[in-house]
Amino acid sequence: EYEKPQIQFDTIAPDFIKKKYHHKPLWANVINIKDWGNQSRTLTCFPTNYRNPVFPKFNYHRDFLLPTTEGLTIFPESINRQYWNLHNGTEAINQWLSKYEIEATVSDAGKSVHQIIETIGGVPQLSSLANRSTVELLNDMANKSLTRSMHAEEFKNRINTKKNKRPASRLISQKIVQLGLELKCSKCDSWNWYEVNNLNYELSCNRCLKLFSFPILEPSNSSLSRWSYRVVWAFALPDYARGGYAASLAIHFFVRKVSYSHRLNITWSSGQELTLQSGEKAEADFILWAKREGIVGLSKPTNIVFGEAKSFAKDAFKNSDIQKMKLLAETFPKSILVFATMKDFEEFSVDEINRLREFAEWGRGYDNKNKEIRAYIMVLTGLELFMGGLERLTNVWEAKGGKYAELAKKRKVHSDNLETLAYATQELYLNMPS
Repeated sequence: EYEKPQIQFDTIAPDFIKKKYHHKPLWANVINIKDWGNQSRTLTCFPTNYRNPVFPKFNYHRDFLLPTTEGLTIFPESINRQYWNLHNGTEAINQWLSKYEIEATVSDAGKSVHQIIETIGGVPQLSSLANRSTVELLNDMANKSLTRSMHAEEFKNRINTKKNKRPASRLISQKIVQLGLELKCSKCDSWNWYEVNNLNYELSCNRCLKLFSFPILEPSNSSLSRWSYRVVWAFALPDYARGGYAASLAIHFFVRKVSYSHRLNITWSSGQELTLQSGEKAEADFILWAKREGIVGLSKPTNIVFGEAKSFAKDAFKNSDIQKMKLLAETFPKSILVFATMKDFEEFSVDEINRLREFAEWGRGYDNKNKEIRAYIMVLTGLELFMGGLERLTNVWEAKGGKYAELAKKRKVHSDNLETLAYATQELYLNMPS
């Protein structure tokens, strides 16, 4: 269970402050929160809002807590010690949405993503899923009726390579799969899977519900019993963990591939079902706050990111998905809208590309009411989501060759600049000028 962290610090006063207590603010302190544990659970950035600083509050007892590009700015009226209880990303983003009278609840897919990330040990550990063959194998196991398992040797042979024997051991240690014994029911000939600590001399068949005896005379007969690994928890859900793999890998892309080697802070939440002020319904498979730190000068305002994630369906992104994202763009102008899928670009349908291009063109339009661009549309494919190890995005595009390499060489794509990255993906996947 995630334990909420608490921070404490003493306010700092300039030398000219002689009294300990004052009745009005005379100076300011700027607080920046860092997740040095590198687990990506603690929120480290917030939406920038000078004019209506309704969030965050923590348990700061004054009204003057401003989320600025420099950090969280407070205006102490005394020299004292502050105690702040922090939140995880989902709690923080839900509270922030409520300030705009938007009702948010974690969706079923969002619960799956949360369980995947918690079970595996945090966002950094999602690298063990950043492989198409791995998620396809896990999905094959999850789609098996009754057992959701695979023979131990077959599993290791499919997941490991001659040069790398680690993938199978990582999936086992991360509790993605669990070792057990498959036994054939002597009454109905169905195969059943049992945890090691649930084995007994008599067992109940999951199909016919009758009791049958453990094959004590032939325990090693492969036609009666066989050691197998089974997917468990959220990984046992069919259809790629109800879409949880795609959303989890999209979060992993931003947290580990975009922000890890750059000066970009990320706060994330899994999928949310949203009821807007108008009563209209929208949904996001993941939500991010991304704040880019300036090397010289001020940091940039925080980006608001909403994501739609799909697995491998050929015509995945429908008009209904785009309309929901459009609602979010109209509610939060200039936000980053991400369409992420585990499939390769070559697997996109023509209609799908046309829908996304039309939406991206709409996003590039100017919002006269808010005096800014409508939205930045970003497209991520399996090429980006399945980036492994220490790979950088520009290196992956260069290795892909063709138009990918041309784009990577023609212009340096700073992946921590999400607006620039969005336009680069539009050029690659939607044939639009960037």
